[in-house]
Amino acid sequence: MANRDLGTLDPQIAEYIIQASDRVINGDFDDQFMSDLIQGGAGTSVNMNANEVIANVALEMMGKKKGEYKYCHPNNHVNCSQSTNDAYPTAFRIALINQ
Repeated sequence: MANRDLGTLDPQIAEYIIQASDRVINGDFDDQFMSDLIQGGAGTSVNMNANEVIANVALEMMGKKKGEYKYCHPNNHVNCSQSTNDAYPTAFRIALINQ
């Protein structure tokens, strides 16, 4: 929403990303989140997994096929202007607080 509001992300793409994110938050795609047992501390694999799931859900909502990333890209659109080193620790802290 911040990238949409700042004008760095197309509002229509942003809306699909927001709706897809809401569906992920609701647990509709929990089976799509595979986590490495051993991973580096930055959480890049987890962050990119989330970006890819959200992008592909958004694509399907747009009437596109999974992987048609020219319409909604996991890194360029979903992860727009975010660093895994910022997003992952923040999400981890929020999850801990909400437990």
